[in-house]
This record gives sequence, C-alpha cells and structure tokens, in this order.
Amino acid sequence: MKRSLSWLLVALFLVSCGGGDDGAGPGDGGNNNTDPTPTTPGTPIGTATTQPIGAAGGTVTSADGLFSITIPPGALPAGPASASGAETDITIQPITNTAWGGVGSGYRLLPDGLTFSAPVEINFSLEDSLLAGSDTLFVDGARQDDEGVWGVLKHRRVDWEARKLICTTSHFSDYTVIEAIRLRPGSATVPTLGTVNLRVRYCRREVYTGGDDDLAALIYTCTDNGAGVPAGTFTNWSVNGAVGGNALVGGVAQTGVNSARYTAPHDPPQPNPVLVRVTATGTQGTRPLVSRITIADTWSGVVTIKQGTAQSQAFVIWTREASYQGIETYRPSGYVDYTPETDYGPVCDFVSMNPRHATIEPANGLLVLNFQNAPFAAGYGMFVNATTTTCFTCDGWDAPDCSTGPFPSWFAADSLAITDNGTSIAFDGTDYGQLPPVHLTVLFSKGPTGP
Repeated sequence: MKRSLSWLLVALFLVSCGGGDDGAGPGDGGNNNTDPTPTTPGTPIGTATTQPIGAAGGTVTSADGLFSITIPPGALPAGPASASGAETDITIQPITNTAWGGVGSGYRLLPDGLTFSAPVEINFSLEDSLLAGSDTLFVDGARQDDEGVWGVLKHRRVDWEARKLICTTSHFSDYTVIEAIRLRPGSATVPTLGTVNLRVRYCRREVYTGGDDDLAALIYTCTDNGAGVPAGTFTNWSVNGAVGGNALVGGVAQTGVNSARYTAPHDPPQPNPVLVRVTATGTQGTRPLVSRITIADTWSGVVTIKQGTAQSQAFVIWTREASYQGIETYRPSGYVDYTPETDYGPVCDFVSMNPRHATIEPANGLLVLNFQNAPFAAGYGMFVNATTTTCFTCDGWDAPDCSTGPFPSWFAADSLAITDNGTSIAFDGTDYGQLPPVHLTVLFSKGPTGP
C-alpha cells in the first residue's frame, strides 16, 4: 500500500468543496478540527473492469462508461506482469462514494499503490445530474489515502466538448468527483403557493504543502447547517434575476448564512420552471448556483358524501393537466376513507367492509374549471379497477352474505361556484331525489393544502 502521505498543513482558511445528494461524507462534522476528518473507504459495487496494459500504454474504461484512465507510453514500471508477458492488469472497481462533497460513484484503481514514471490521466464524465445546483468552477477530482483522508488533485481541467473532468495522478488509490459548493435541491416541483427550502452544502479544505505533487488541498468536513461558513459566501438570492423575487415568479427569502426559502406564486409563471439563484464565492472564484423549480398549479381540499349511515370522505389534491382559452383541467391524487352502510333493517346486521380505504390516482377523476364567463367548476371522482367486499348477516343465516364490487364514487358535481377571487371552490347541499337523500360537501382551496 503506497497511499500514505506525510501531511503538512498551512493554517489558511479556504472555502471549497461541496457535497452532493448522492454520496456526501458521513456527517456534517464541525469546522474546528485541527486535522482533516477521514472517512471509511468505499465498498465495491457493480462490475470491475480489467485490461492488460503494456509499455505502449492504453486506456481502461469503467463498466458504467463514466470513468476511464489513460496510461501514456513508458509510464508503467517493470512491475507485476500478466500471463501475456510484459503487461500489467489494470482494474477499475466502482465503489460507494464516501468522500466529503463526493458526487456520483467512486472508483478504486488496482493494483493498489501502483506508481508510474509519468503522470497518468483519469477522466470523469460530467453528467447533468452531477452538475445540478453547482458549477464546473467548483468541481474537482479527489483521492483518498490509507488513513481515509481525501486530497484535492492539483492538475485538473474541464473538456466541455467531451463533457469530462480530466485530472492527473502518479499512483493508484480510490478516486471520485467532489463539488466545492452545491445548492440543493438542484431541481424541484412545488405547488402554487407552496414552499421549498434551499440549502448550500459547504465544505472546508486547507492548502496542502506536503511532498505529494499530485495534491492541491486536503478536505476537512462538510456542513449543511452553516456552521463555520464565512459571512458573505452566499449572497443575492434571486428568482429569474429579480433579487428576492416578486409576485409573478415567486419570492425567495434568506433564512441563514447558507439557506433560503422559496415561495411559489398564486399561479404558474411563464416561463416555468423558474430559476432560483444564489451567488457563491469560493477559493476558485465567484459563480451563480441555480435551482430549477417547477410550479404546479393545484387545488386541494375535502369532498364528503353522506347517504344514510354510509359516507365517503376524499382528501384530494388536484394538479393542472391542461389549459385552453379559459378552461383548465386537473387530475387528482390523495385518498378516500369509507364508512359503510350499517342499517340493514331490524333482523339484519352489517358485518364488514374491506378495504375501507382507497388511494386516488390521476385516472380516478377530473376537475374542470371554466373561467370564460361566470367562473364555475365541475367534475367527477370514481374508481374503475379498485374493488371492496361488503358482508352482512340476517337472523337464521348460517354465514354472512358477501358481495364484491367497485368502490362508490367519491366526487360528482355539475356546477360549483369559484369564489373569493378565484381561490376557493365550495358547495354544501342535499339531493332529496334519492332515498335516502345524498348530502354533498365540497371545499377546495387554491394551493397545496386545503382545509
């Protein structure tokens, strides 16, 4: 094993490195450590790729196609040889990513500790998912040593045409991509009038001045709670270029040194999604970080239908599906709870209804809002494929009688008034044309949470 390094630290505080949603280090930690905080090595995942490389050099690519190593001619030492002769078996093993600020997969290069007479090139594919909420200015390659400490590779460049991060190293170890600073979530969907909390993960690193020419800095820890983040690191929260946002695109308010809350507008803006930005300053420079937030037009609330002792109560969110010339259509999600009919007369009794609960899917209903003249709403809600079994018994029967059929409809209305400046849909009435009479109560509110 030849990954051990002799570390010399300069007590210079620098802003860098940021965590990802898919592989950040094992906790936020404090920023008062006097030494870098190690992490446990990654564990193998996926398929290893092995290829013999000789004196002429060559390239080995990982099984997922997202990582490769290129060895130049003459770089291999006269070390371990494969059965084919003067060739060395080079292996790329994907591993779980335990790096501070790590994103994507980690990769273990084998034989472990193999050194080269000339630098070799490692290439990471920069997929959109890796860069969401960050910027290539804040992207680095990193290597873990035998003590679990991560170091930032000194020599790196971005090939935008190939969409690759290219670094160099002189010996094998565990490698991954890290991001200096990352805004999370990088994208989100929020209902009208809904909110989403935004937070920038920040990591601490310090300049490395030891004897390993591959490294530029050592990574200490990452934080999500803002501890140790210098004031002014994150500034100018904005929505579509408007600092603080506005009523048309939604507002954003800073809630901490590295956090903010976005509140969606009353109606979906155009264009949609909106771009929430914050200006981030790190050791590499200053760049905006962007979160793309889609605003979904929604109504939400409760529908209650009562007939005799039976009742259905639907808790539903309607999400806009289409809009054309003042007519909007919405599809539902949510759930329905049923109270079955229990009055079977003087000699019969209710036994059971199973299940009494059903999940509402988009195909189970439709709400239409018409704003062409006097605004009104209409719609329906029913289950096509879901069934329930109801049983009852009567005096003298040896066993209950059970029947299986579809769940009752949970919403039906021909015309509901849209009130309160277009923010409420309500109805409370009884149909005496049925026996027993049917009582319908509807109350929907604009936005993600109804009554």
